[in-house]
Amino acid sequence: MTCTFKYKNKKGEVVVAEVTATTAGLSLLDEAESVGLVPAYGCRAGSCGACRVTVNEGLELLGPRGIVEEDTWLRCQDPPEVRLACRAELLPNAHGTVAFERAPDVTVEFDDER
Repeated sequence: MTCTFKYKNKKGEVVVAEVTATTAGLSLLDEAESVGLVPAYGCRAGSCGACRVTVNEGLELLGPRGIVEEDTWLRCQDPPEVRLACRAELLPNAHGTVAFERAPDVTVEFDDER
């Protein structure tokens, strides 16, 4: 399994990293951090919405929303391509590219791009 992450940071720079093996149960946020990317996040539990990302490519490589992510997604009234980086997980044996960036209307400010 190999996935390419393309993360567009708040400076508009696209950072590319390869994930060669995923660990079951790790979130997109955890996977991205494991290869040196630094997406924004707040609570890491799925309730604050600070880690909302727009998935521009590879949405089909992510598993379905769980209850917590679905609740936050509905509350924020996001389009279908917006996912919570702290809750979305790559599917087992995912292979391809996942391109994502911070959702444009995220208004929660935390120490972004750590």
